Amino acid sequence: MCSFEVRYKIMRDVADSHAVLSLGVACFQWVELHSSSQQISCEVEVFNIWLLSQRPYVIDPQSSKFLINHGFDFNKQFAKGLPYSPGFSEGVRPTDHTPQALLAHILTSKKPVVFHNGLVDVLFLYHSFYTSLPPSSNSFLADLTELFQGGAYDTKAIAEYKMGETASYLEYIFRKSQKENAQLKAEGRLHLVLRPAGCPSRDGASYMQLVSITPPPVPTADEIAKIQLCQTFASYGFCNNGGCQLCHDVMVVLAQEGVWEAVCRERRKRKRAKRKARLKEQREE
Repeated sequence: MCSFEVRYKIMRDVADSHAVLSLGVACFQWVELHSSSQQISCEVEVFNIWLLSQRPYVIDPQSSKFLINHGFDFNKQFAKGLPYSPGFSEGVRPTDHTPQALLAHILTSKKPVVFHNGLVDVLFLYHSFYTSLPPSSNSFLADLTELFQGGAYDTKAIAEYKMGETASYLEYIFRKSQKENAQLKAEGRLHLVLRPAGCPSRDGASYMQLVSITPPPVPTADEIAKIQLCQTFASYGFCNNGGCQLCHDVMVVLAQEGVWEAVCRERRKRKRAKRKARLKEQREE
């Protein structure tokens, strides 16, 4: 396994030859805590901003295929992408329609910033909208400490090392959190309520898309029983087999996990009942 310094230099070269195609930003604002209804209310708006680098860059076929399979529209990106040139321009103002201005506004607000598997994202943000990446990882990490003064968090690291999740790709973690939050609400326990902030896209900007936070429908038990799930997708969130005819739906992954968890709970319940019955028999003897 290569050292972090070697990995950093490899990713630095990738960031120098590639470009940021889109920028996804979710903005959250605390509203209030309803102790009577066990609700934490937050307003959220999710933006997808198409970007178009003005410098020639490399496009990887496999990465492009992955993006297309997950709904990315290259026609829209090239037609409506917000033009940018890598690096940071002096005199950037918060009202400028540039990714550099957006990043500067986020950083100067000193709010916590949350990523998922964010090292590559941070490398690209730094190189594309701040300045060229330094030669060593130590200098890069020192700069991050200064830039993200509100703190930077990685949900993939939290899912793997703190929560011990069976899978840690973004869609799985997000949909599972939605499902667990809905269960907390149904049980009358403390849960999160998200509502759209109602923020219009600035000046009707064509490069910006508002993204829905409404969860998709959950498959029924009958539907789950008829579905053959791709185990590679279930574990990693992607499948390199272009001819795979199995299901690639994270809601089915979660639904099948729920069925298995229910089976395990029932087994544990029966084992406890058997142990109690044996103990009772022993005491009666």
